[in-house]
Amino acid sequence: MNVEMMDFDLRKKEIIKLVEFNLDVIRLMLDLEQLKLSDKAVEKLVQCNWNNSNKKELENLLEKAARNCVNNTIEVEDLDFVVSFDEESAL
Repeated sequence: MNVEMMDFDLRKKEIIKLVEFNLDVIRLMLDLEQLKLSDKAVEKLVQCNWNNSNKKELENLLEKAARNCVNNTIEVEDLDFVVSFDEESAL
Protein backbone atom coordinates (compact mmCIF):
# COMPACT_ATOMS: atom_id res chain seq x y z
CA MET A 1 0.00 0.00 0.00
CA ASN A 2 2.80 2.46 0.77
CA VAL A 3 4.38 1.77 -2.61
CA GLU A 4 1.18 2.78 -4.42
CA MET A 5 0.96 6.01 -2.43
CA MET A 6 4.58 6.81 -3.18
CA ASP A 7 4.01 6.12 -6.87
CA PHE A 8 0.96 8.40 -6.91
CA ASP A 9 2.83 11.17 -5.07
CA LEU A 10 5.77 10.88 -7.47
CA ARG A 11 3.44 10.86 -10.48
CA LYS A 12 1.58 13.88 -9.10
CA LYS A 13 4.82 15.82 -8.62
CA GLU A 14 6.01 14.92 -12.12
CA ILE A 15 2.74 16.03 -13.69
CA ILE A 16 2.74 19.29 -11.73
CA LYS A 17 6.34 20.04 -12.79
CA LEU A 18 5.52 19.28 -16.41
CA VAL A 19 2.42 21.49 -16.25
CA GLU A 20 4.39 24.36 -14.67
CA PHE A 21 7.07 24.09 -17.36
CA ASN A 22 4.48 24.07 -20.14
CA LEU A 23 2.65 27.04 -18.63
CA ASP A 24 5.89 29.05 -18.63
CA VAL A 25 6.54 28.19 -22.29
CA ILE A 26 2.97 28.99 -23.31
CA ARG A 27 3.00 32.23 -21.31
CA LEU A 28 6.09 33.38 -23.21
CA MET A 29 4.72 32.16 -26.53
CA LEU A 30 1.46 34.08 -26.04
CA ASP A 31 3.30 37.09 -24.56
CA LEU A 32 1.29 37.03 -21.32
CA GLU A 33 2.46 38.61 -18.07
CA GLN A 34 1.11 35.65 -16.13
CA LEU A 35 -0.68 32.40 -16.73
CA LYS A 36 -1.90 30.14 -13.97
CA LEU A 37 -4.13 27.20 -13.20
CA SER A 38 -6.85 27.18 -10.61
CA ASP A 39 -6.44 24.65 -7.81
CA LYS A 40 -9.36 22.63 -9.20
CA ALA A 41 -7.77 22.55 -12.66
CA VAL A 42 -4.51 21.26 -11.16
CA GLU A 43 -6.39 18.53 -9.31
CA LYS A 44 -8.20 17.46 -12.49
CA LEU A 45 -4.91 17.27 -14.39
CA VAL A 46 -3.39 15.14 -11.63
CA GLN A 47 -6.45 12.87 -11.49
CA CYS A 48 -6.39 12.36 -15.23
CA ASN A 49 -5.26 9.01 -16.58
CA TRP A 50 -2.29 9.98 -18.76
CA ASN A 51 -1.17 6.39 -19.36
CA ASN A 52 -2.11 6.39 -23.04
CA SER A 53 -1.25 10.03 -23.58
CA ASN A 54 1.99 11.88 -24.06
CA LYS A 55 3.62 15.17 -23.18
CA LYS A 56 2.58 16.76 -26.48
CA GLU A 57 -1.09 16.09 -25.72
CA LEU A 58 -0.70 17.79 -22.35
CA GLU A 59 1.05 20.74 -24.00
CA ASN A 60 -1.72 21.06 -26.62
CA LEU A 61 -4.42 20.83 -23.95
CA LEU A 62 -2.79 23.61 -21.90
CA GLU A 63 -2.16 25.84 -24.92
CA LYS A 64 -5.79 25.58 -26.04
CA ALA A 65 -6.96 26.29 -22.48
CA ALA A 66 -4.60 29.29 -22.22
CA ARG A 67 -6.03 30.77 -25.40
CA ASN A 68 -9.61 30.36 -24.15
CA CYS A 69 -9.30 31.19 -20.45
CA VAL A 70 -10.45 34.40 -18.76
CA ASN A 71 -8.06 36.62 -16.77
CA ASN A 72 -5.09 34.36 -17.59
CA THR A 73 -6.36 31.71 -15.19
CA ILE A 74 -7.13 28.26 -16.55
CA GLU A 75 -10.19 26.78 -14.89
CA VAL A 76 -11.49 23.20 -15.13
CA GLU A 77 -14.04 24.38 -17.69
CA ASP A 78 -11.21 25.57 -19.96
CA LEU A 79 -9.66 22.11 -20.09
CA ASP A 80 -10.99 20.16 -23.06
CA PHE A 81 -10.08 16.66 -21.97
CA VAL A 82 -9.59 13.91 -24.47
CA VAL A 83 -8.18 11.54 -21.86
CA SER A 84 -10.19 9.87 -19.13
CA PHE A 85 -10.33 10.68 -15.45
CA ASP A 86 -9.56 8.04 -12.92
CA GLU A 87 -11.58 9.55 -10.10
CA GLU A 88 -11.56 6.50 -7.82
CA SER A 89 -7.78 6.15 -7.77
CA ALA A 90 -7.42 9.82 -6.85
CA LEU A 91 -9.43 9.42 -3.66
